[in-house]
Amino acid sequence: MFQYDNPFFQGVRKLLGLIVLCAVFLVCCLPVFTAGASFAALYDAVEKNMKHDRGYPAQEFWAGFRTNFKKATLCFLVILAAAAICVADLRVLQVLAQAGKVPAGVSFFFYVLLILIAVWAVWVLAQCVRFENTTGALLKNGLVLMLFHLPSSLGILGILAAGVMIIYLLPVTILVMPGVMVWFITMLTEKVFRSHMTPEQRQQYDETNRF
Repeated sequence: MFQYDNPFFQGVRKLLGLIVLCAVFLVCCLPVFTAGASFAALYDAVEKNMKHDRGYPAQEFWAGFRTNFKKATLCFLVILAAAAICVADLRVLQVLAQAGKVPAGVSFFFYVLLILIAVWAVWVLAQCVRFENTTGALLKNGLVLMLFHLPSSLGILGILAAGVMIIYLLPVTILVMPGVMVWFITMLTEKVFRSHMTPEQRQQYDETNRF
């Protein structure tokens, strides 16, 4: 009576899988230092399971978490330190602005810098999933990708902003929104990554994902 390969059941299966992924992702973000590895694992699971039906959601998440843990965590700690310094400077400027010692608009620069750090983090952590490289190279290449693929970077910024706004307005959407955001992000980043792959790498990736 039930045809589990019809669009309705496929949609229900994807939704349930997305909820599972987001739940595991949020739990793994609770120790802040593992948030980078958790994002990389979510990215990997969305790309493999949600988009290409490989394996099972939780299985792919944990496989990605283990594989990318070291390099994603090291990269994330550097990014987190940069963000922390930026926030500290911002707080100092806000105090000085309240005392009338600096113009209030000076702090705007640091808000922009925090936004850029968030986009940079996405590029770096997505690279951790797709390429093998040193921590320094991943961080540097993330910055290069962010600057030289500006339309994609603006798209990532728009996705992050929209996702955060939706979660703020409808908190229950946090059960699916991280996965939805990453799904849309992969549409931008994977296109860029393919342009930097060798023909052999593209062929291997296409065969693995049955393009």
